[in-house]
Amino acid sequence: MTGANGGTPLTDSSALLWAEAQRQVARQESDLDALRNRAIALLSVSSIVAGLFGSHVATVHLSTRSTVATIIALVAFALGALASLIIVTPKWKAWVFTEKLDLYFTLLKEGTLTPVTVTSNLAEHFELYRKSNQVKINRLYGLLIVACALVGVQVIAWGIAAL
Repeated sequence: MTGANGGTPLTDSSALLWAEAQRQVARQESDLDALRNRAIALLSVSSIVAGLFGSHVATVHLSTRSTVATIIALVAFALGALASLIIVTPKWKAWVFTEKLDLYFTLLKEGTLTPVTVTSNLAEHFELYRKSNQVKINRLYGLLIVACALVGVQVIAWGIAAL
């Protein structure tokens, strides 16, 4: 395949790089969606636990131990909910899953755009986007781990408060 204006042939290497770059960034977007779904599920579980235990504890006279455990459970719930909401809240400017094509349209109109230029530039840019996105995704996974631990703390604290 050659460019419309006699450009250089599209090489197998550049096409492979571009296809792989596309696949990796699309997978990251899918990973981010899955991460957000997990955060929503965790928030739901945390809310159910708080509702079940909290309603039981609120109806009985609390000892000092139970009061402290209830406070710990409520703080764990609040922090876990905050962590989940941070994960779920979209920050569209922070993520890059697409390429702006304005420059390519300009080059196309000038007749200087070749398939190899497009594929190699897109592959290079998408690799940069993937690296940038991955740092953010890793941070969100760390936050999800913290939220999971807080649900565990919450369950244990509610259990102590209910005893």
